[in-house]
Order: sequence, then C-alpha cells, then structure tokens
Amino acid sequence: MKKRNFLFIFFSIIILIIVSCNPYGKKKEFGSIEIYYKKGFSVEEVEKLGNYLRNNGWDDGETKTVQLLKSGDIYQVRVVVKEGIDQDPEYLSLFRIVANEISYEVFNGKTVEIHMCDENLKTLKIVEMINYGQLLTFDNIELYYTDKVTKEDAENLGKFLLESGFNNSEGTKTVQLTKDGKTYQFRMVVLEGYDQDEYYEEIAREFAGYISDYVFDGKPVEMHLCNDYLETLKVVKI
Repeated sequence: MKKRNFLFIFFSIIILIIVSCNPYGKKKEFGSIEIYYKKGFSVEEVEKLGNYLRNNGWDDGETKTVQLLKSGDIYQVRVVVKEGIDQDPEYLSLFRIVANEISYEVFNGKTVEIHMCDENLKTLKIVEMINYGQLLTFDNIELYYTDKVTKEDAENLGKFLLESGFNNSEGTKTVQLTKDGKTYQFRMVVLEGYDQDEYYEEIAREFAGYISDYVFDGKPVEMHLCNDYLETLKVVKI
C-alpha cells in the first residue's frame, strides 16, 4: 500500500510542544519518540507500540509525542499534530490505515482510535480504524484478510498469487480478501485511471475467474478495483 510513501510526509507534520512537568502519565522514549501512558497499559504494550513506530520510520530525529489512553475496551493513540492537519482528508485516510496496523500488530486486534491532538493533547479529531484485517506478506504482496474469511483462505490465495506471477512487477502490491454473504471479494489497489480502462477491466474479470476456479472451488468472486486506501472504485464481476 502506498501508505509508506505518505508516512515520510506524515512524520514531518507531527510536532512536540509538550513539557515534561505536565501530568500526561509515565514516559518512555524510543529514540526521538516519546510515549506517555497511564494505568491500564503494561510496559510490554508500550514497548510494542514504540518498536512499531520506530520500525515504520517515526524515529527520524524530530521529537514525536504520543499518549496512550483507554476508554472502555478502546485503545486511544493520541498524537500531537500541526494546526490544520486534522482537516486534511488524505491524512485522515492515512491515520485509518495506521490505526488498523496498530490494532493488529500491537494490540492483538483490539479496537484502536487515533486522536489528532493540539499541543496540550486536547483532541481535535478522532479517526476510527477501518477493519482492513490481519496482514500476511507474500514476497512484495501485502494481503489483508478480514474475519469474514479464514486464514487458510488467505494463505491459499497468497500462494496462488505467487504462482500466477502477481508479484513479478516492481513495487508493493496491496490486496484484501473479504466476503459478502457467499461471495468472495478480492480487493486490489490499482493505479489511478485503471478503474476506467475497459481492457484492464476484462483482465480483472478473467483473473477473478481464475481465483474462483483455482482457489475457492468455483465459488463466486468479485474483483474490486480500489484506491490507495482500499476504497472501492469499481466492482468487476465474473
């Protein structure tokens, strides 16, 4: 998913105007990342979050401030951002992706909200996670799968994509497997304009047929051509 490119831009808009004497909780540092946390979080959870952020490029030398809170069963990841960022639709979409990844990679699938905050850690905007699902990686293919399908379904699809050469071209390929009733949905991020290309649509329809035949024993499959945030642009049916 192209979120990795957006993250380099994203990191530059997170700022720190927090003083350590304020009661934001205990603090643990991960390079240039400061995570404040209160009761309800273990040191292990904080370390998992810190390591996730470092591994995804947040530790770039400019101080970042994050606070962890809980509201019932919801994990709140609160981030100080520059003025106006909370009104930018592209950053809101990006945060939904980040929330999903933090949910599965840090908090075992628990519900996560990203709170975009001012310099006093007052919430400006709450971004709820979209359930992209759990992530499996097959070479340069990122395959998310929701709880509407099984892990075996996702693994079988991933193996098929490798065997079919889906991973041959350069760059990360992002797909998602989910289900609507009895119909499997193969959701794929495509380049801008591909959803309007009739030739590409026919290729997608043929590929959906192969997935139906070779992965899901002839069960119905829809191909969803999606934008960078796995939002459907066009549905291609067999």
